[in-house]
Amino acid sequence: MAENGSLWSWTKRTFLKGLGTLLPTILTIYVFLFVFSFVRYNISEPINVLVGKQIYATEWGKNYLCDRFELPKTNEDGKPLEGEELVFELKSKMPWWPGFIIAFLIVLAVGFFIASFIGRRFWKGGERLLTRMPVVKIVYPYAKQVTEFVFGERQAPVYSRVVAIQYPRQGLWAIGLVTGEGIKGIKEQVHKTMLNVFIPCSPVPMSGFTVIVPESEVVPVNMTVDEAMKFIISAGVIVPEQQLTEEGQTRLVEFKESGRFRPLPEPPGESGEKLS
Repeated sequence: MAENGSLWSWTKRTFLKGLGTLLPTILTIYVFLFVFSFVRYNISEPINVLVGKQIYATEWGKNYLCDRFELPKTNEDGKPLEGEELVFELKSKMPWWPGFIIAFLIVLAVGFFIASFIGRRFWKGGERLLTRMPVVKIVYPYAKQVTEFVFGERQAPVYSRVVAIQYPRQGLWAIGLVTGEGIKGIKEQVHKTMLNVFIPCSPVPMSGFTVIVPESEVVPVNMTVDEAMKFIISAGVIVPEQQLTEEGQTRLVEFKESGRFRPLPEPPGESGEKLS
């Protein structure tokens, strides 16, 4: 760590390792909490309200209707108890940064622990247990696959390829990322080498479409994944310099000289005239 920048590199590498280790578990917990909350607030509570209103009306008085089965703890005057007020005040005055720093240190500590031989053995044993637990084994392996793809822990070179395919129809080209080698059933039917291609949407690349196309119809593009994401998020405004056309290079030079982009040329036909 004596070399310049080595401490930052170690911290970044350790943090990403810890984050990649914890994310599958966090995603699994989030899925179960989301399902639980959805069932509770959208299914269970409406039923409880219909059934419980009459119960509370009878138990607490003729004019009292309660939509929940959890009543606030109050004193004889109807005010919240002192303990509940204290907790509320502590929560409302707590700044955001201590929790952020604690979470960062926890992730860093996990990454440091997993980097050791004992930590790897311990975590692999815990993962085997999670993949065998009822219900949990339905979600955790898929959350781990997503995390491994994002962090590149098991990412082969093909998975980082940027390609172009004609989508959503012939003549229109879309930028995509190769994510797999097709599906066996489709390959056996068409007798061609297939590729899974994820097509991100602009300007939110986290959503998109997954298509399975013949490898012969995929055009490799000399762009990194980061460059492709910048292109997609900017809706095509930010194009890597090595991929600029002659017209694009001319506009870039003009932008550097004048500080503004020249308007794109008018479509064929007279200005303002709609094409038939």
